Amino acid sequence: MLKERVLTAIVLVVVLLVFLFAPALWTLGFFLVVITVAGWEWAGLAGLTANQRIGFALLVAVAAAVSFFALVSDGKVSGEAVAGILGAACAGWALLLLWVKTYPGSAAIWGSSVTRACLGLLILLSAWVGLLY
Repeated sequence: MLKERVLTAIVLVVVLLVFLFAPALWTLGFFLVVITVAGWEWAGLAGLTANQRIGFALLVAVAAAVSFFALVSDGKVSGEAVAGILGAACAGWALLLLWVKTYPGSAAIWGSSVTRACLGLLILLSAWVGLLY
């Protein structure tokens, strides 16, 4: 068990160092892959079927790419647009905190896989925007 953890740590350090010194576009591509895989995993948590998981992961990737082209102009990220998006994300997190605090009464809201998928899209895209900035 310890051997596996040490090997995993070594691999992660190597990946970190590669992307730390790589061109910015490579790093963004890597982050896009990470966000897409996170979308696949979130879709599983939301209770989506295999085909729906693929669709959700593709939706996350396309939304992340669209937000990249919408937020970046002349090689720079628009700070005002990012502030608005991350402000909305903070409001979403505050709503999530209230839902957690009122559990189990709020469990009916979470029962829908569509609701859980929408929350995942909000969370993953706000993480992507944070990585861009």
